[in-house]
Formats: sequence, C-alpha cells, structure tokens
Amino acid sequence: MTKTQKREAWIAIRERGLLRFVLLNGILKWGLSVAVLWSLVVLLAGDGIGLGIGTAFVIFPVLGALFGALLWMILDRKYGTRRGLET
Repeated sequence: MTKTQKREAWIAIRERGLLRFVLLNGILKWGLSVAVLWSLVVLLAGDGIGLGIGTAFVIFPVLGALFGALLWMILDRKYGTRRGLET
C-alpha cells in the first residue's frame, strides 16, 4: 500500500468513528485476544500465577480500550486527519 492509499484507508476508518475503532481494534482484537492467551497460560501453568482468568477478562479489555484510543491518536497524527488538517 502506498502512503496515499494508507491515508485514504485511515480516513474511511475514521469516518466510522472512534467508538467503533476502539471497540473493534482495542477491546475485541487486542483486549480479548490477550485475555484468552493469558487464560491459556494460567490453565497450562496451574494456579501459580496471580492474575486469574476472570480478572484477565476484565483488565485486558480495559487496557485494550486504552490501547485503541492511543492507536487512534497515533494514526490521526500520522495521516494528518486531525481537526483542521484535512485536505
């Protein structure tokens, strides 16, 4: 993908909104994926790990939301689509 294509793709994603982006990319793709992987590690390692499975499905999606919001800001700066910079 060229830089122009990436910028156009970002603009299309941006038009769908921050909430959708954070939900899909932060919470579902990152947060729940990490929670599942963590849970597998806990199950395979036994009870020796402090953060339990239930807690993982709360903490990692919350961190995923923060990750998604941060990613939104980074991409917005990278492709110059912040308010007043759109061309």
